Amino acid sequence: GNHQHIGKASTMARDSPAGQKVGLIAARRTGLLRGTKKIKDA
Repeated sequence: GNHQHIGKASTMARDSPAGQKVGLIAARRTGLLRGTKKIKDA
């Protein structure tokens, strides 16, 4: 498998400066998000 571990996230924040926005921008996690940590907001 020729997959290299990037180490930093390959996606950029949407409000990052214009020069950073090369490649993937602000990827959304789609689908049914399973097993997310439940935070008790009391």
